[in-house]
Amino acid sequence: MIPAFLLWYVQDIVQVLFEGWGFAPDLFLFYLLFRCSKVAEDETTWIWVAFLGGLVWDFRWSGLFGLNAGMYGGLLALVSVFWKRIPFTGRSHWVFMGFVAGSHGVLTLVRIIFLGVPSKEVTFAFIVQLITAVPIILVLGFAFASRGEKRNVL
Repeated sequence: MIPAFLLWYVQDIVQVLFEGWGFAPDLFLFYLLFRCSKVAEDETTWIWVAFLGGLVWDFRWSGLFGLNAGMYGGLLALVSVFWKRIPFTGRSHWVFMGFVAGSHGVLTLVRIIFLGVPSKEVTFAFIVQLITAVPIILVLGFAFASRGEKRNVL
């Protein structure tokens, strides 16, 4: 769990550095998705970790408490359900990257719906967030392909 909390902190530092012109990609959520798809462990624990990390993120950055907490936990649970339904042979790095990219897209869309886009600057900040997430997703896909176990379930 220590790497998850460290990545939450790195995400927080990146958000501080991006303040004013962009939003940080959700490194914490990416790691939890990677961890759960790579190692067969108790998914309920990771869903609670995702919820608590999102709650702390809401207290730190968001004015809408519970939005990121619910989305982090809900997306991890939803990906868990779909990941288990994929046959072992179909659990490739492409499918994993699709789940991570889809989760990030849904999270960004929900943030736009609930928080609104009042200006061009906020729109630009969301675009920066999506663009900076792409290389991270590619690196996670490579890591999953080289070290991930297709037989493990979320």
